Amino acid sequence: MSIQDKIKTRWASYQPNKNSLYKAVGYTAFLTMAVGFTVGGWTTQGSAEDMVSEARIEYAAALCAERFMAADLSGQRLAELKQVAGRHQRSRVLSRENWLVLPAGSTPEFAKQAQLACGEQLVGIDHRAANPMDA
Repeated sequence: MSIQDKIKTRWASYQPNKNSLYKAVGYTAFLTMAVGFTVGGWTTQGSAEDMVSEARIEYAAALCAERFMAADLSGQRLAELKQVAGRHQRSRVLSRENWLVLPAGSTPEFAKQAQLACGEQLVGIDHRAANPMDA
């Protein structure tokens, strides 16, 4: 009897038991989750909520920076804002002039984070390149 015939005979006579079936299902589930969370880009609910929160802050900060740059004398105001030392002081300046538009149901912590992000975006802008008429 050849090796191929032995394999065919063993395969035909194989009858799995419940233990083997449970192991196969368990290993398959484990490998699916391991690959999905590491390579597949799956996330947990907590990390997905964190990503949504960060995206909302970035969006609000971008709108704040856009409104700031669209205003009259934005180049002069941007130069003044860059003179302010510290991100929290810049945040206070932005909140006084009401450049940040908050979505409904926003928390004070969200507003603070968005103002800080807006100030950081504005400080990174070269006012001469952004508004050549104001320079």
